[in-house]
Amino acid sequence: PSAPKSKRIRESDKYPSQSEIGFRIVGMRVYDPSCGSEDGYRYWNKSFGVSLTKREEVLDALMVFFNCKRNGGDVSYAKLILVEMVSELKKIKAWFEMNTTLAFYASSILMVYEGSNEALSSELKKGECEDPILKMIDFAHVCRQEGGDGGYLKGISNLLAMLEEVLEK
Repeated sequence: PSAPKSKRIRESDKYPSQSEIGFRIVGMRVYDPSCGSEDGYRYWNKSFGVSLTKREEVLDALMVFFNCKRNGGDVSYAKLILVEMVSELKKIKAWFEMNTTLAFYASSILMVYEGSNEALSSELKKGECEDPILKMIDFAHVCRQEGGDGGYLKGISNLLAMLEEVLEK
């Protein structure tokens, strides 16, 4: 918030689509034992997130993150996870809608869920899933700002709309 204008411009130029999309994916890790990596995970870094310039590309990345094409099209587990994520994100959104005094610069939303095949099998049999984690993190640049944080609310609203769209697919 107190950064010089030149730095704010430089930062926004790194990912111009963020002003439209409202957020950016800075990395993700997905369990995929068929990928051939030693630990069974596929990784995407910050440059992958920067390459996502269209809403459809971000939706595709979210579908990959939630393994929506897993097991020949069985998306039961992904739906269980997405329902929980949407519920948690709605709680955060409700808080931001009431917030009139704080702004969150460079804060993040962390989304984590159990993606192993063992968890998938056992949790689908039970008809439930281990609670996924959706949390706000990175609070180094929170400051008082009259009117709250419309930018953060926009990002949460867009992410929520996209998660709901993935859930419907």
